[in-house]
Amino acid sequence: MPLSQANNSGAKAARVHEEYNVLGSSVTIKTADLSDMQLLMDWATREGWNPGLEDHELFFQSDPGGFLMAFDKTVPVAGISVVRTDKQFGFLGLYICPPQYRGLGYGWAVWQAGMQHLDDRIVGLDGVVEQQANYAKSGFESLYRNIRYAGSTTKLKRDAAANELETGMRCRPVSQSDREAIIRLDAKVHAHRREQMLDSWICKTKTRFSLVCLVDDCIEGFATIRQCHEGYKVGPLIGLSPQIAQALLIELVRESEADQIVLDVPEPNQAAVSLAEKYGLSPVFETARMVKGGRPEYWLDGLFGVTSFELG
Repeated sequence: MPLSQANNSGAKAARVHEEYNVLGSSVTIKTADLSDMQLLMDWATREGWNPGLEDHELFFQSDPGGFLMAFDKTVPVAGISVVRTDKQFGFLGLYICPPQYRGLGYGWAVWQAGMQHLDDRIVGLDGVVEQQANYAKSGFESLYRNIRYAGSTTKLKRDAAANELETGMRCRPVSQSDREAIIRLDAKVHAHRREQMLDSWICKTKTRFSLVCLVDDCIEGFATIRQCHEGYKVGPLIGLSPQIAQALLIELVRESEADQIVLDVPEPNQAAVSLAEKYGLSPVFETARMVKGGRPEYWLDGLFGVTSFELG
């Protein structure tokens, strides 16, 4: 169960958003349901994005009205996530058009509907290198790079076996009473409260769990690990110090018994880069955090692992 169901915006959004005429075809943009989300994740898997095994449900619960699909008659042809994280902020991702439908205007149609859905919010996205110029043409400004690190957990497991934490520091599973402290800590990093997203994200499931790190009984970090089609992804990884982030990373690997992990690191946080490199992870991919409509006051010193490139 989520940490809280009080902020449940799961009331079904209007199913049909708008109709577009694309090259003579009637294209309908609809709010995705859970079965559409599974298809979107199947597309993401084929693109090599390696989503989590339960990401279709996890993402959907973050904002049930925040995922759009384009249909040509009854055929799904493109999709996008446009999650409203609060009244001021939104995040765009999962922008996918299968190869056989590219170049026909379907992607542009769902993009327009997605941006309309986020209306006057500050919009963020993580843009791959080859698309950054196109996003810039749409008014997005690049803030910094995120670097995806991946690799074996051999060195992490070595430190996990030593099981040495600094005096006064301990890691434990998230509990219901941690909710407000986690939301505040996340808001310190992201410049706004991502309540519903976190309620779904940090609840324990068969393939996902979260830990908090306490220093003298105060929560000073939290992190989530989730099983993917290949290995595990860690994110978010948030800590008030590099030592807290390291402790959380070690404990996540120890408890999950993961052999391979992925960690998406904001490059301006050099302590985060050093942590990834210390444990033998290698850079394999990069994105640019880009925004439109304003500049969030991110506190990147506390962000050692991005929640996801799809939701921010």
